[in-house]
Amino acid sequence: MKLDFSYVMEMYRNGLVPQDLLVSYAVKKIALEGDRSDFDALPEWLRDEIRNSLILFRETGVWKIVSNNGIQDYEEFASKFDQEILQNN
Repeated sequence: MKLDFSYVMEMYRNGLVPQDLLVSYAVKKIALEGDRSDFDALPEWLRDEIRNSLILFRETGVWKIVSNNGIQDYEEFASKFDQEILQNN
């Protein structure tokens, strides 16, 4: 599958989306709609940031996002991404 991250990447480059939200967005989007090829198509620095965030998630079991929408629980997406995208390949 080929997911398009150009819009959110542009928002990140323009300073409208912080890096932690970009990482979380990519994890959620790929977990729900993508596959390993979508992860592999991301820039190397973003793949590294996702891997680092997943290391912390594995250690704590917690992935929460604080945004204008309040606190959102991303554990389900992180777990699915980790199991189905990273560890199955």
